[in-house]
Amino acid sequence: MIDFAFDDIKEGYTQVKHKVKVMIAGLCVGAFLIMPNLPLPKEYKFQEYSDSRIEQLERQNPVELNVSVLTLDAEPNKWYDMIDEIADLPENWDEDGAKAVDATTIDDCRQIIRAADGLLDNLCDISPTELGSVCMQWYNKDNNNLLNVEVACHTMAYYLDRPAQEFISVKSQHISSDSIDTLIHSIKLV
Repeated sequence: MIDFAFDDIKEGYTQVKHKVKVMIAGLCVGAFLIMPNLPLPKEYKFQEYSDSRIEQLERQNPVELNVSVLTLDAEPNKWYDMIDEIADLPENWDEDGAKAVDATTIDDCRQIIRAADGLLDNLCDISPTELGSVCMQWYNKDNNNLLNVEVACHTMAYYLDRPAQEFISVKSQHISSDSIDTLIHSIKLV
């Protein structure tokens, strides 16, 4: 016969509840560390409270999780992960003489992703080219607008193809805050 008391179950539940709250607070803080431009609400700052203090705080000011805080971080990481995979490609990665992508190009791609934060919904692909550059594509399936950006060694060139509208093409230019601002404007047109 199994002998247990209700107090044992309640204590186990309280411990699990506390651990989950600590994990959620840690995830929220982690999301804000990765995305430093977002202000961190004071209710998500991690503090080690006793179980009774947590219950007291819940009664005073219940914490409602904003799920978007947890998911905002997922999309940029996907693109950073793709850039990291491209950075790891060796010479001749396609077994047909393709060049490895150098570190400056990888840094430039990360800079563009950071600058385009909030405009990544239409980013559909990041891929290496056989010439050692990286191609980034934004595509809007609703209007068939396509922005193709090629990045290599502190330079970028791109074109914006919008059906029934003027074709925009920007020749190779040095990557600077001004050129990234112009690119961001083009991303918004997608």
